[in-house]
Amino acid sequence: MIPLIYINNMRVRIREGCIRERAPGSKGRIGGEMREKEIEGYLVDRAVAMGGMALKFVSPGCTGVPDRLVVLPGGRIGFLELKAPGKKPRREQAYRIARLRALGCLADSADSREDVDLFLASLSSGIPVPARTRGLPGTEERP
Repeated sequence: MIPLIYINNMRVRIREGCIRERAPGSKGRIGGEMREKEIEGYLVDRAVAMGGMALKFVSPGCTGVPDRLVVLPGGRIGFLELKAPGKKPRREQAYRIARLRALGCLADSADSREDVDLFLASLSSGIPVPARTRGLPGTEERP
């Protein structure tokens, strides 16, 4: 376990002989990289601000389904798999996303706030954006 100490009311960790400071806005952890949970919270906040919902999607007996079912005004529905920054969906998750797309649904993955914003813009406008999930037939990587 890495020891925690407090210096001037700021929590710091001692790691391999060096003291590292908590990054501003990092919710108590070292470094400033976002976690999947924070991206998920951002999605929920943005969907509610747009007058919609981002429901936690769980399907017992069917693994690999996207994390959230996003419903926006006008009956616009999409599925979004959220990942930590730099992480990719597992093979089964990528398969489920591809299957939902084949059925005509908007489904994708997001590992940043920018990806969430792009997904919501695509969902609300009805204008398709190239899919972000890599390795699926017919998908393109966004710049």
